[in-house]
Amino acid sequence: MKEIISIITVVKDGMPFLVDCIKSFQKQVYKNKEHIILVSKSSDNTQDYLKKHKYKNTKIIFYKNKTDLYKSLNTAVRHCKGKIIGYLHSDDIFFNKKTLNLIANNFSKYDYTYGNVSFIKKNNVSYKIRSWNYGEINTYKIKNFLVPPHTSMFFKKKILLNTKYNEAYKISSDFDFLIRIIKNKKLKGKYINNYICKMRYGGKSTSLKYSAKKIIEDYTILRKYNKYPFYLILFKYLVKIKQFSF
Repeated sequence: MKEIISIITVVKDGMPFLVDCIKSFQKQVYKNKEHIILVSKSSDNTQDYLKKHKYKNTKIIFYKNKTDLYKSLNTAVRHCKGKIIGYLHSDDIFFNKKTLNLIANNFSKYDYTYGNVSFIKKNNVSYKIRSWNYGEINTYKIKNFLVPPHTSMFFKKKILLNTKYNEAYKISSDFDFLIRIIKNKKLKGKYINNYICKMRYGGKSTSLKYSAKKIIEDYTILRKYNKYPFYLILFKYLVKIKQFSF
């Protein structure tokens, strides 16, 4: 029997895109799967929707109060049965119905895998704004703190139990987390040259509203590792420009 793959979704005020997220998981042809959904107190009908609908292979955990994204990600791992864990944000969808099969077929002997991400318009999943094709991890990327797309990554459960997200960061904790992952020479990763998910453009990590706070957090994180964090941030954003479709 193939390994159970656990997918974690953390949601607050997730409507209406959460519906597509859940359907995307349900459509996966890979059978040995589970969906762990952690629901923070919401001001829309997210909680009511999830209470009214039942889904196969899905465990829903309701928080009475608001909770931070990265605290929820750390918590969710303990609820996962799978030895392979990935993330699907509440406004994102898998690239196609065979994505989990692709992960399962490529995970043997690796600690983590990652692939490509397609950024799409919020209300038009067919309209691609940007593509993130990271490629193989190499010394140049590690030296310049260029990390793979977090939303494309799958990890062995033991990695996530031993390497936590720093809850002090509200937007860039995944950046800090991935720096620690790719710099760890004991961990072996595999690049899958396929698209893993479609990510709606305009979330906290890509929104202009939160861009200043993200830059400050990125600067704080990079300062721990390098004497010239400002130049590394500038380089990071220059690299991203070529990912856009003009």
